[in-house]
Amino acid sequence: KKLCLMSGEIIKQSDRMTMLYEAADLEQASPATVSRVGMIFCSPSDIGWQPFLNIFLANKVVAPFKEYGQSISDLYNWLFPPLTFFVQKFCVVPTPVTRLEHMQSSLRLADCFMNEALLDCSATSLDM
Repeated sequence: KKLCLMSGEIIKQSDRMTMLYEAADLEQASPATVSRVGMIFCSPSDIGWQPFLNIFLANKVVAPFKEYGQSISDLYNWLFPPLTFFVQKFCVVPTPVTRLEHMQSSLRLADCFMNEALLDCSATSLDM
């Protein structure tokens, strides 16, 4: 294993050495570098649950509920942190669940409820 620098210098890497790359962007990276070091890992604690909520509100919420996006966001920001704290501290779960998994499950549930409400509204309008 060796690291070839842009200056032409070559640094040999022993078996006990590992390398970690952190870059703001890949603007100056060569295709070879990108192909060799193309994986990016972000720990769940670094990401947080808010991006999942934002993506859900932007892409998954069906049209009639789009106007309530800010209200849904406010409710999640108000209720989600204390609810997950309570579950993690005072509940016994058969398998460990992270906050992100709680968020994804609650968003799937919200999606089901919104779709069900939409179907109920459609059925009611057809009956009239």
